[in-house]
Amino acid sequence: MRLTDKLFLKLAISSLLLLLLGCAASNNVPVISSVTISPSSLGVGEVAQLVVLATDADGEDSLSYTWSSTSDIGTFSDAAARITNLSASVSGDFEITITVGDGRGSATATASISISDTSAGSSPTTVNSSTPSPVSQLKAVDQNGTSGT
Repeated sequence: MRLTDKLFLKLAISSLLLLLLGCAASNNVPVISSVTISPSSLGVGEVAQLVVLATDADGEDSLSYTWSSTSDIGTFSDAAARITNLSASVSGDFEITITVGDGRGSATATASISISDTSAGSSPTTVNSSTPSPVSQLKAVDQNGTSGT
């Protein structure tokens, strides 16, 4: 094989790789449509149920869930589940964050919860994307770390 043939073959392989990599499927980050905390006001020792509804336009991506709080406010029954319970252990006003990922990007929503020293139950609060007032943040991040709101 001549040197020019080898160079041509290397160029053809490099071009094919660039074409294949450039045509790789893009990723749609998950979309969080609602977060429900029920009740949104409770007493120390009581339990609140946390539910997130999220979708991914890519269809075949499985979603992962991570619940967290701004401080150690209690115990999540399963911090990696779509639906979890929070056993409140301290009083105060706190933010609870849910991050939903698809392995290539993630979306985050934050909602508030109030925990008092005495039982102060209230009706459920649902945070929808069309009802932004109780949500303090909604953020999407793709696999390259690029974020959008």
